[in-house]
Amino acid sequence: MVTALEEVKQAENDAERLVEDSAKRKESIIAEGRVKAARFLKEKEEGLAGEKADALERQKEKALAAREKVLAEGMEKLKSLRRSAEKQTDDAVELVMDAFEKEIAKF
Repeated sequence: MVTALEEVKQAENDAERLVEDSAKRKESIIAEGRVKAARFLKEKEEGLAGEKADALERQKEKALAAREKVLAEGMEKLKSLRRSAEKQTDDAVELVMDAFEKEIAKF
C-alpha cells in the first residue's frame, strides 16, 4: 500500500512539473509570437513606406508632365493670339488710312 501512495505522490509531482513546464512553454511561445509579429509588422511597414514613396514620385512626375503640357498649350495660344492681334492691327491701320485718305480727297 505504501507503494501505491508513493506512486500517487509521484504522479502528483509529475503532474505539477508538467503543468509548470507547460506554463513556461506557453510563455515562451507567446514571447516568440510577439517577436515574430513585431518583425513582420516592421517589414510590412518598411515595404509600405517604399511603395508610398514610389507612388508619390509617380504622381509628382505625372503632375509635372501635366504642368508642362498646359504651359506648352498656353504658349501656343499666346502665339496664336499675338499673330491674330498683329493681323487685326494691320487691318485696323489700313482701314483708318483708307478713311483718312477719303476724307483728304474731299478737300
